[in-house]
Amino acid sequence: MITVDLDQDSYDLIRRAIVQRIARGAATTVTEREWAVIQAARQVGREQRLSMGRQEAESLYDWFEKTFDIVGALGDRWPNAGDVLDAARRGARAMAEREYYCVDCGKIHVASLWDVRQVNEVGRPLKKTDYLCGEAVDW
Repeated sequence: MITVDLDQDSYDLIRRAIVQRIARGAATTVTEREWAVIQAARQVGREQRLSMGRQEAESLYDWFEKTFDIVGALGDRWPNAGDVLDAARRGARAMAEREYYCVDCGKIHVASLWDVRQVNEVGRPLKKTDYLCGEAVDW
């Protein structure tokens, strides 16, 4: 389980993106799970706290990255581009560095979402250090 605190504008940005995808009829099962995460968010101070699985976290992170790339490419042609870029950048940063439950050792570790992806995309880690904890046995 991954827990992330997003600034309100980052939360609003990702919420709008998912709502628009659903409204266009382009929703997938992943979109439905993302929407469930967004709807279950709790306000904590001035931020929205989201709890989700790894797949949802990776997908939401991708939304922030894609939004940043698109709005950055359009520049001044996008309304409030600076605000959108700032919200996307902070949202991606909040999603990228988090604590993860390590299935290899059953402990909580701090790792970047990039590190988690590398382990998952390889299937099984190529070497002992590819594990989040580094405590797993060699293959």
